[in-house]
Amino acid sequence: LIGGVAGTAAGAQPTISTDGPTAGAQSTAGAGPAVGAASATGTGPAQTDGACGFPFNATDATGETVTLEERPDRITTISPSAAQTLWELGEQDRVVGVSRFAFYLDGAEERANVSASFGASVERVVDTEPDLVLAPNSSAADVEPLREQGLTVYHFPAATSIDDIAEKTETIGRLVGACGAAAETNEEMNDAVAAAEERTSGVDRPTALYPLGGGYV
Repeated sequence: LIGGVAGTAAGAQPTISTDGPTAGAQSTAGAGPAVGAASATGTGPAQTDGACGFPFNATDATGETVTLEERPDRITTISPSAAQTLWELGEQDRVVGVSRFAFYLDGAEERANVSASFGASVERVVDTEPDLVLAPNSSAADVEPLREQGLTVYHFPAATSIDDIAEKTETIGRLVGACGAAAETNEEMNDAVAAAEERTSGVDRPTALYPLGGGYV
């Protein structure tokens, strides 16, 4: 969930409004680790959560209004962090395309590789025939060519904190109709962070830099 935190994307926090009859308006703006849509109780990864009804509109980090008329069955991710989130939510069976950097995930190598020499290949993404493309840690310039091909693309703001990561998890859960699973994932993450803080509360905490390679930290 944390990979590529220092991505190049930037912009306003996303907001989500539900148009379907099963849920009211939702907002993830300024959200903490487990608030808003992610507080819903899920019915399992193979179904749409009751609080995650479709259709709905979501405004992403570029200010684009993304409309999903129904639960997306074919999802392509152009960043490993989005792929890992979907695996954590138990929604990997709906993923049809991933970045080559996501091949560490169990079964990811069986999905289409949508990577170019740098970034994502527009042609490879189009070939996956996705209902939804998830694009965290990408620039707006990377997203626009995909939209020009008529694809539905959700662009995330850059994550710079644990709260941002939790918000991205919540948003992905809402986009794919897995709010309950997203809430559970965030709860597990928050518990792990709290446990680590408690175990290290009596020791020095030096500032550290963790290079991930390829220009990412």
